Amino acid sequence: VEAVAELSERIPEVSVYLVGDGPKLSHIKRLVKKYGISDVFEFVGRVEHNELPKYYRSADIFTLTSQTENHPIAMMEAMSCATPPVVPSIGWIPNMITNGKDGLILENRSPSEFAISWLNLLQNPSRIERLGSNARKTAIADFQWETKAEQLLQIFQNMSAK
Repeated sequence: VEAVAELSERIPEVSVYLVGDGPKLSHIKRLVKKYGISDVFEFVGRVEHNELPKYYRSADIFTLTSQTENHPIAMMEAMSCATPPVVPSIGWIPNMITNGKDGLILENRSPSEFAISWLNLLQNPSRIERLGSNARKTAIADFQWETKAEQLLQIFQNMSAK
């Protein structure tokens, strides 16, 4: 929320869709009110899984601000919709995307780092398009069930051959 407040000072027309709910939602709403950016946020709430692609496709950027994450499905879904992720360097994420090629990985995860990354992308639509296109290619090549099943089968075959 602090990062969005910082960004909205530079790009007043920015808008954020927060899709989903959870135990931190009321805290997030309080922060939005505290920073005076209620007009920037749209709290969509929980949506059916088949409705998610329309939100991913309408977004310029997908952001994950988790402090812990293993293998984020929401990020993979966004990438499959050609929406580039701006995400922290946590869990398995650095093994899932290549920083600067199909998304941005933030090392320090500060609000300012998010705001600066968003600002740089929003001021460069062709970079968003390139990252998004590459994100989709990565999702198709690496995140499909068939690909994962094949990789797992190969691991089992290698283990049984030893």
